[in-house]
Amino acid sequence: MNEELLEISNKIINKAEKLGAEWVEVRIQDTIFEQIQYLNNRLKESTYNRDVGVGIRLMIENKLGFASTSGLSIHDIEKTLEEAYKTARVSRTQINLSPIKPYKKRFKIDDYKYHPKDVEYKEKLNIVNELNNLVYEEFRNKKGSRYDKIETVNIRLGMYYGEHYISTSEGLEVISEEILNGLVASVVVRKEDKRGDAYTYIGSSRGLDKILDRDSISKIGRDAVKFALEKVSAKKAPSGYYPVITSPDVSGVFAHESFGHMSEGDYGASGASPLSNRLGEQIGSENAFIYDSGVPPNNQGFIYLVDSEGVPTKTVPLMEKGIFKGFMHSRETAADMNTESTGNGRAQDYSKPVIVRMRNTYFGGGDWDLEEMIKDIKEGIIAYDERGGQAELSGTFSFTASRGYYIKNGEIQYPVRDIVLSGNIFDMLKNIRGATKEIEINAIPFGGCGKEGQGVYVGLGGPYLYISTLNIGGG
Repeated sequence: MNEELLEISNKIINKAEKLGAEWVEVRIQDTIFEQIQYLNNRLKESTYNRDVGVGIRLMIENKLGFASTSGLSIHDIEKTLEEAYKTARVSRTQINLSPIKPYKKRFKIDDYKYHPKDVEYKEKLNIVNELNNLVYEEFRNKKGSRYDKIETVNIRLGMYYGEHYISTSEGLEVISEEILNGLVASVVVRKEDKRGDAYTYIGSSRGLDKILDRDSISKIGRDAVKFALEKVSAKKAPSGYYPVITSPDVSGVFAHESFGHMSEGDYGASGASPLSNRLGEQIGSENAFIYDSGVPPNNQGFIYLVDSEGVPTKTVPLMEKGIFKGFMHSRETAADMNTESTGNGRAQDYSKPVIVRMRNTYFGGGDWDLEEMIKDIKEGIIAYDERGGQAELSGTFSFTASRGYYIKNGEIQYPVRDIVLSGNIFDMLKNIRGATKEIEINAIPFGGCGKEGQGVYVGLGGPYLYISTLNIGGG
């Protein structure tokens, strides 16, 4: 561990114990977020932000206190310790933490060539400029008449990277590296009085290797223009109950928003989740598998090796063959439910307390091919490009897929747009007929999952899901 930070941590832990703390945790963060943005063919933003600070949790008579400070001034950190101590003393809530075996380890992401800190700014700027120019060129090549117009081209490159240090009075000492990069193309086109939009991206936790790949850049540029133009002439989706194939990103929204949140241990421990008393119960079809993982299959998504409490992450089965397998836990909720932490204790940054959060939540794969699914449908749709929506803890949802295709007699007929998918997740899970063998999980450093005023990076995705019936409303 960095000797300077180790010295700071040990000093704070020793002082906290002298004050009477039964348990102490020091989290130190040193991360960077870079962004370069082109808007409508011009450089709009170029930023470089470093975030350094310390968060302290301690426990006195099983009452938890937390406080934080920016920077590494030992004077400010000592004052922060005093604030955490005072908070614990006046707290009326007693808690417990599940035990953890002390260890010392550096968690590092590897298998990449280009770390964002080692790539020159000029090269990063070239990536954004290249994608910007490619979008305009692609539009010129594809537009159908002089009335076609490209209204908005928004290109963003985001790079988040750095380290987190965690020390506890139990003897735990952890350094964890985090990286998440993303390149996004957002395009709006107009044809006479109609508009079409598209949003395509590349995301990676393995350096800038994937984003520096010219074929990948070219693909998201071409796709952005193709999908935006396609959406201009897209028809209204049919309304009613139909078979639906959900693309990996749409499948991921179902896994995360509708099922993932109700599988978080704080909701389970409080009884707020409809899953609280359903462990081991068959609640979906035998084709329904849902997982949450810090390192998903093929190192996709957001690689998250250890959580904010120093617990190494692992793959958590939430549902297998339709059977509810268990909750995601922090050390606190694990103690509440007499189990072990699953590595789901996360804080947005050093200034926030740890709560139960997802990492990469996704449906598991099956044994279908996409072509087989399409051929099996007499009338239905395939939905792409999730645009969010609403989901209640009860399982009720209403999600929008920006685009898709109408299927008739096993063949794709024409594009459709603004597809609203609604219902209840428990009904939807029972109607899963199958999933493709391959899964795709993506993450980018723009946005994330919000809960209790905290936003964290997550990965979303899965396979194509074949749902035998789902309520559709077209816009």
